Amino acid sequence: MAAWVGYMEKASKNYLWNTGFHFGDWLFYRPFDDNDGRSAITDKFLIAQAFYCYSVQNVINAAKVLGNDADVKTYSALLETLKKAFIHEYTTASGRLVSSTQTAYVLALNFDLLPEDVRAAAAKRLVDNIASYGNHLTTGFLSTGDLPDARPEQLELQLGELVGRVALLRQEAVGTHEESVECAHARIGL
Repeated sequence: MAAWVGYMEKASKNYLWNTGFHFGDWLFYRPFDDNDGRSAITDKFLIAQAFYCYSVQNVINAAKVLGNDADVKTYSALLETLKKAFIHEYTTASGRLVSSTQTAYVLALNFDLLPEDVRAAAAKRLVDNIASYGNHLTTGFLSTGDLPDARPEQLELQLGELVGRVALLRQEAVGTHEESVECAHARIGL
């Protein structure tokens, strides 16, 4: 894990992993006729930065289990710097993300990339975005699996919104991603 983080560190500029090829979040929602710009395309570098932070957090977690306080300290400092770079590059002061997609909000919230004072607003944007698509998910493979893991007590979501979330995952109409939810658990790290 540390070697992977080292690779990302070397590939990064100013603590942003925004160079090179990235797949992004494939299988995201794309309408056939997108004249209204409703495709749920998330900036690939935003996704890369989110997973860079996620990987560093995993190294910190492993170092804690192993009792390696030096690595905990080193990687915790790196993580704080990476989060600051994420906030500077990909968010506004009010917590709006440059990619206003469900994927972007799910990753930013679940990977704890946003300051506490904008988390509730970001969670509301996520819920509003889901509602704007008729309670359908537009997330792709990478982030669909993280949606059920959202921590409603931290996001201050209303019970009705949580129930709505469960309902949207159980929909059988075209445009649901129940299969993606199941497949996403095969993602590395779950």
